Amino acid sequence: MSPQQISKVSCFPWNVRKQEFEFARTFGFDALEWVFEDEYSEENPLRCHEGRSQIRHLIAQSNVPVLSVRADYFKIHRFSLIPPEDQTARVEILLELIGEARAIGAATVVFPLVQSSGRHPLSPFTLLLESLHAPLALARSVDVKIALETDLPTQESLELVTRIDHESVGLYYNVDNAVKADGDIVADIHCLGKHLCGVRLNDCLPVGRHMMEGQISPDFPKMFESLRDIDYHGPILLQSAIDSHARQNANAQLDFVRRGLTGCTNR
Repeated sequence: MSPQQISKVSCFPWNVRKQEFEFARTFGFDALEWVFEDEYSEENPLRCHEGRSQIRHLIAQSNVPVLSVRADYFKIHRFSLIPPEDQTARVEILLELIGEARAIGAATVVFPLVQSSGRHPLSPFTLLLESLHAPLALARSVDVKIALETDLPTQESLELVTRIDHESVGLYYNVDNAVKADGDIVADIHCLGKHLCGVRLNDCLPVGRHMMEGQISPDFPKMFESLRDIDYHGPILLQSAIDSHARQNANAQLDFVRRGLTGCTNR
């Protein structure tokens, strides 16, 4: 929600992380997503006991929980086509993140499998499936879900999560990725059905072109109806552009989604 002096779509708000909770409370957001990325990863407050205590204090003070931890770190440090020793280290970090997420009350760790981390056919994902065995066992034991956020075609995403076949794994659906791929959002949502555990709305295609300005193509009313059709009760995450109008964008986007959900009885 906060303005940043960079060109990323999302990043960790290092300079204003305390204010983010107050912004969310003021605007009426139900929760926040915590970002864990490669840059200064070990300095992220999530990674130490004192930092997690601070996060819990901010949650209690603002009454705004952290819904999920977005592990953008793995966009750079991917889980496929790497030496075994690197794989072991990355699995260990994911295991730690699951525990750290649980420690701040987050119920989901979002694991990215997108173009920036290298896009491969499903066959090389065998190593990924093996590597997720221990993290999924831990996730189940602490009641945390690992949500895969991919830019694979919907059928391939569905095949992947079906192959994993675990109660603690699900899929985040990124509307931005679907629009870029000229996908059918309504059909995708119906296809993913019970495996869908998050929907992310990015308002910039590309950065600077905002959803509120009507410059992108999704049929949002039909999208909201399709979520109702599958009896979706999960989160809708709003990711507004991080420019000088970030707070205004976030507030407008929240109002837009609330109006879109009017009449959806399960929201």
